[in-house]
Amino acid sequence: MTSREVAVFGSDFTSSEILSRSKAQHLVRGHLSGNHLSISSHESFVTNESWIAALPKNGPWVFGVDFPLGQPRAFCDSLGMETYDELIARASSMSPAEWRAAVKGFRGPKGERRIGRHVDRLARAGHAMNVDNPPVGMMFHRGAPLLYRAGFSTAPVRLNSSEQIVIEAYPALVAAKAMPSRNPMKAVSYKGGKSAQRIAKQACRQTILDRLPQVCPDHYGLSIQIAAEVHQAALTDSHGDILDSVLAAIQAAWAATQPGFGIPVDADPLEGWICDPILIAA
Repeated sequence: MTSREVAVFGSDFTSSEILSRSKAQHLVRGHLSGNHLSISSHESFVTNESWIAALPKNGPWVFGVDFPLGQPRAFCDSLGMETYDELIARASSMSPAEWRAAVKGFRGPKGERRIGRHVDRLARAGHAMNVDNPPVGMMFHRGAPLLYRAGFSTAPVRLNSSEQIVIEAYPALVAAKAMPSRNPMKAVSYKGGKSAQRIAKQACRQTILDRLPQVCPDHYGLSIQIAAEVHQAALTDSHGDILDSVLAAIQAAWAATQPGFGIPVDADPLEGWICDPILIAA
């Protein structure tokens, strides 16, 4: 997709089995016109079904989600899964406890307990199999089957004729461009923390939000406008979930402007790919 007039969504996703107002699925809505991204609203949902149902049934749109859409090929091979359809079918057939046990029971060719995807290594991200902290493997188990059943085209793991495109985002890469830590792929911590740290973490979120109007054109070829209510919600949300949803939307908007969503043609369709320009040159 290289459409320049498209709806854009971004989401922070939790693998929590029990959702609540304090532990919800988040979604920001926006629109890409030309190279201008406007983020207009934010919503939170206390059921996974309402989160999926909030997405329009008609496209075109691009949706950035911040969890792995695939798993390492070596892990899939160990369970006899050769296609993405088989991976989703196996994950859907397992309870969270069964999935966790399957991941923890895995051993790589050299006895490794976890093997990262190629893109995880490039992005210096946590392994997509990780079921502990952060539990991104559990996010995959809960989120990827939801998207699959909804029928969306999920790049590059499951491409179909739908104009409704899901891409994998990694908000830390956007935040790092605004406020890098010693690791250039990681941002200074801007979420969570003890109460004594909350003021400093909010100041970090403010800095990231303030710098996005420069980060977006410099790194993503976009101008950005964030509605005041979304800006305030992202600033005051100590978990950083709303800010992460905004950052995921930026990566989705960038992907919408790129041939093949900015995903290398040789990306493994079982493993998936994180959409960010820095990974193309990595």
